[in-house]
Amino acid sequence: MLNSANINKAPEGSDAQARIVLGERVYELDERGAAIIEDVVQALEKGSIVQFSTVSDNMPIEEAAQELGITPFAMANLLDEGVIADVFEGDVRRVSRSSMQAFIDDTPRRRREGIKAFRETHDPADDQLEGFVSTR
Repeated sequence: MLNSANINKAPEGSDAQARIVLGERVYELDERGAAIIEDVVQALEKGSIVQFSTVSDNMPIEEAAQELGITPFAMANLLDEGVIADVFEGDVRRVSRSSMQAFIDDTPRRRREGIKAFRETHDPADDQLEGFVSTR
């Protein structure tokens, strides 16, 4: 039976956020995995039934767009530009979850590069507009 006693905090210096011990097998979990298991355990302790199902690695464009908080049209543009890899299942265009995760993980780097490019094009003269008074 899976319960709170099966989840132990990982030892100091370990990358794992938590560890599950089932019999003689030990599973180390990252932060996301630990949060999922914690939710499952809490649901079981409340008497809920928890069901698992496998998920395809490929998701529809609409689902990928919703996960990123953008429109399906903007998602299609990212796919067209090759920013995120797309996959075709027959005639249906889909997005692989692994390419979505790679895109999300790469966000801080892209953000830094964008800010750097913005700074390089900034002209201090643009801050002084003739005839306008700053209200700050």
